[in-house]
Amino acid sequence: FPSHDTVGGHNGYKELNGKPVLMRKWILKKNWLLVQDNFLGKRSISARICFFVAPFWKIKISKKTKAELQSPLSNYTVQVVWNYPFQAAVQKKEIALEFGRLKKTQCLYLTAKIIPFINHTTKISWRRK
Repeated sequence: FPSHDTVGGHNGYKELNGKPVLMRKWILKKNWLLVQDNFLGKRSISARICFFVAPFWKIKISKKTKAELQSPLSNYTVQVVWNYPFQAAVQKKEIALEFGRLKKTQCLYLTAKIIPFINHTTKISWRRK
């Protein structure tokens, strides 16, 4: 399985204090995905990252920097590990799959005060049970 890298950025937060710019790099390997976020700006900002998860998956936050996801419908376990001191929480959500149609789901939220010019890495890996 070859490695795939994708890099992108946007200035959609330019109206916030410090005019932060988000740069994100995704590295996909056979059994894991690495997401590297780097905020460029003049000040620290509060950030909230959401990983949407199907509603039937069980999410267990096992440490301050780790969560495990298990599906009753498959024999895979997904592990999410982050390197920055985020506060983790799970919330029920709804997403719009198409206009006028909402689907119940849940979200693994990671919230923290982000310091500019420091890489914030989240690794998502999966394995068979």
